[in-house]
Amino acid sequence: MTLLTTAHIRLATVADAKAISALIQRVVHYFLIHPNGSGAEDFMASISPHAIADYLSQPDFRYLVTTVTTDTGAEQVIGVAALRDQAHLYHLFVDPEWHRQGVAKRLWEALKAQAQQDQRYQGHFTVNSSVYAVPVYQALGFEVVSDVQHNN
Repeated sequence: MTLLTTAHIRLATVADAKAISALIQRVVHYFLIHPNGSGAEDFMASISPHAIADYLSQPDFRYLVTTVTTDTGAEQVIGVAALRDQAHLYHLFVDPEWHRQGVAKRLWEALKAQAQQDQRYQGHFTVNSSVYAVPVYQALGFEVVSDVQHNN
């Protein structure tokens, strides 16, 4: 891992689509039923750089990224969170090298705080989770409300 000197959360832009897509693709093996992506073709298409850029350009999506500055001065995306319609946590992914360091929690808290100040906020949040991520979402305050499903 490169020496990291700073970390901050900011609003994502379309220019971040490629880095966001690459980050998500680095962690998909944690939650796909088949490691090769079989059966998850629609999901895989939904995390392509083009698809992410499309989400970023839509007003009903809000994306935040956590970035760090490496010792070479380059900005690196290490976490991403997205909210759809001010109510549904659409994406929350953290680079594996940064798991268990509070990145997801800080991203979620920032995204939630922004949504709660928006007039469109409806008083609650939802998320669809992989089995792998259920403990993470529970730690963030979400509750399990349905049985395991296999979709996309």
